[in-house]
Amino acid sequence: MMRLNHPSFVHISYDSHHCLKNQIYSQFEESTNADVWNQIVKDSILGTGAVLKSALCNRLSRGIHAYGPEGFTPSVEQLDIILSLLQSEDADQTVVNPNFSVATDECCYRDVLDARKMLLASVITPQPDSTACELAAVLTDKSLLIGIYEINGKEEQARQLLCDIRDYLQEQAL
Repeated sequence: MMRLNHPSFVHISYDSHHCLKNQIYSQFEESTNADVWNQIVKDSILGTGAVLKSALCNRLSRGIHAYGPEGFTPSVEQLDIILSLLQSEDADQTVVNPNFSVATDECCYRDVLDARKMLLASVITPQPDSTACELAAVLTDKSLLIGIYEINGKEEQARQLLCDIRDYLQEQAL
């Protein structure tokens, strides 16, 4: 993706007949969607401290655009399960098996918040002294955004952050 970075500049040159000619060029700032996706996940989501783990994926191909921390990379099959859970709620279908995995985290489906179209699942903690966490997933037309955050009284802040990022992605057609 190339973005126009104003102002334009004029390049003065001479043609083969030694006549002065002006050519207007625009300066471009080179940026790719990969840079944008990494900034969204690493800075806008994980950088807040409200979300511990996040992955931004292509809804159609199931490819991962950006993730963090290292190793939080859900498989295609895991993404398919999340998408089917989101869609089963829309169709008012009963969830047969509520347990699923995302990367190395074991989760148990809880609900899809209708107003936000947000899937919620409890992260099953292996040790009794581990911090309780929750997984949330939201969709745009093109993307699936997943976040895991602590249940520490600030989970509403994390949920709202994921919804705000979802809205931004939708507005930007990402």
